[in-house]
Amino acid sequence: MVQNIGREKTMKEKLYDIATNIGMKLFAEYWGKASLKATDRWIEYPWALESLSKPPCKILDVGCAGSMFPLILKAFKYDIWGLDIRQYPSVGYIRFRKRDVCDTRFCDDIFDAIIAISTIEHIEDDFKAIQEIHRILQPKGLFLMTVPFASKSKQTKFHRIYDMFRLQVLLKDFKTEIEIVDSPETDNYKLALIRATK
Repeated sequence: MVQNIGREKTMKEKLYDIATNIGMKLFAEYWGKASLKATDRWIEYPWALESLSKPPCKILDVGCAGSMFPLILKAFKYDIWGLDIRQYPSVGYIRFRKRDVCDTRFCDDIFDAIIAISTIEHIEDDFKAIQEIHRILQPKGLFLMTVPFASKSKQTKFHRIYDMFRLQVLLKDFKTEIEIVDSPETDNYKLALIRATK
């Protein structure tokens, strides 16, 4: 076994450690069936962490059921909230609401940042979801979103794949930066990493 003495761990290595030590225990239905392999999360999580302001920062993670990301954000000292239509494991230091993102019942302008990692493409009315996210995000707040991307938008059995036109229409009320990267999961689409400000 080779040891890297004196070398600081990369963000991906730190995330892998958290996944191994905590995530597999809490999310057995997602992580316990097979060893961890490269997924879109290996791109999405470090990108999101690097995009966020330093704590304190009140963050909503939309579509967090089955995700370790709220735990990772909490480890970095963020004030983290979770929102999903499915239940999140009961951990006292993460505030969670079991609700639809199209009707969150949060007050206006409440979050500094909102994250939707590989979530919006699964929501039937993605336009309504984005309107609700815009409503609850503070002025100049940051919205981080990742979705599957291809040259032409299409609907599959499980999710929507976005093209540039649909993203621009969907996010018309935001100032956006869109980065397209290869997906480690599939050759069927790429991954759009979107930084949007209100």
